[in-house]
Amino acid sequence: MRDIVSNILNGNYIQSSSALNYSVAKVETDLSYDCDYEGSFRVYTTDGSAMQGWVVSSDQRMEILTPEVTGAETEVGYHFHADLCKPGDEIKGQISIISDHGEYSIPFDIRIEPGDLPSSMGPIRNLFNFVNLAKSNWEEALELFYSPNFRRIFCGTDEYYNGLYSCLSANAKNPRNLEEFLLCTGKKSRVQYYYEKKVFETSIIGVEYSEKLVERELEIMRSGWGYTDIDIEIDGDFILTRRENLCENDFTGNFCLLKIFIDTEKCSKGRREGRIVLRNSFTRLEIPVIVKGRTELFGSRKVRTRSLLMEQMTRDYIMNGLGLMDDKEWFDRTGACVEQLSSLGGDDPYVRLFKARLLCIDGRPNEASWLVDQAADIIEHEEKAGKLLGEKLLVAYAYHWLIASMVKQDKDFTKLAASKVE
Repeated sequence: MRDIVSNILNGNYIQSSSALNYSVAKVETDLSYDCDYEGSFRVYTTDGSAMQGWVVSSDQRMEILTPEVTGAETEVGYHFHADLCKPGDEIKGQISIISDHGEYSIPFDIRIEPGDLPSSMGPIRNLFNFVNLAKSNWEEALELFYSPNFRRIFCGTDEYYNGLYSCLSANAKNPRNLEEFLLCTGKKSRVQYYYEKKVFETSIIGVEYSEKLVERELEIMRSGWGYTDIDIEIDGDFILTRRENLCENDFTGNFCLLKIFIDTEKCSKGRREGRIVLRNSFTRLEIPVIVKGRTELFGSRKVRTRSLLMEQMTRDYIMNGLGLMDDKEWFDRTGACVEQLSSLGGDDPYVRLFKARLLCIDGRPNEASWLVDQAADIIEHEEKAGKLLGEKLLVAYAYHWLIASMVKQDKDFTKLAASKVE
């Protein structure tokens, strides 16, 4: 047979006047990239005469299982190796029959389907689909990224990232690698963290010095989406935190409350400065921290009498209301006066209510509520003891209900407070 085919190829043959027919005009199908395909077609002479010939393919992935055709009819089998293709490929070629009855070609067109990956959002067919999944469900995207079939989605221009994926998928279940992959492909921007106030500044006032540690909160914001695991570093022996890092679970949307603690013993002598640094491989945020203690608030001034302090507070309140003193300066000056009032001693309900108002403004409603309750107990006790009577008692209760409504921030409670004052 090989000699016959060699003669045919060299043109040394007697061509029969009969022709060949075949049962298919074209071999065409759609395949999954990991699924081979086998088929066959019939080749036969038109007049029933015997034929001799050879069958070949223009592409090695289309393997001919029946390389020879003989007799009046032959069933030609073929096997297409889809495992040698990539998702999204389209392989075109021809199966040629060279025989003593002439030369014939049967075209083939094999299309490899895109490598769909199942997900909660539906089939993932390309990187665009995958990025949308990562935005909505980072953990599911991470599982998919390290799945053995992830390469299916690298079709078309995305095939360029195959090498990058090989490098970054070696260390299984590492979310940092997924973040770096998406950044390198240009499919997302870096997650940025910021603190709107730029500088965290607070004061230690009055009753807080009775505690070893006082709690404060920082509102950390982030922009963008993706890998969230950022280390916390503290610079300053007076700042403490129970956290070493922030992760996705610490954020509600793009907002996180970071709790820190201030060591009051190390802030008893004036102003202390430090910083909180949030950092990972992709970003860094530095927040300066300023804490004002007793010396910073009072300077070298002597303790003044209660009436003078109340007069000073009233004057500052008016100046702030008229816009002649900014809120920060008013807060610091009033805080200093309240602390001096506290240092005069005695169970003064107004001192606690003043402190409660400042704590409320500083975003610490729980501590403020505690002081409001203390002030109510003192007013009630002094009423029973006959120390607060008449108009003074009414004024004390009215101021208590005013501050209580500011702390509660509840419409029903505010209506109740208004009715009590009336």
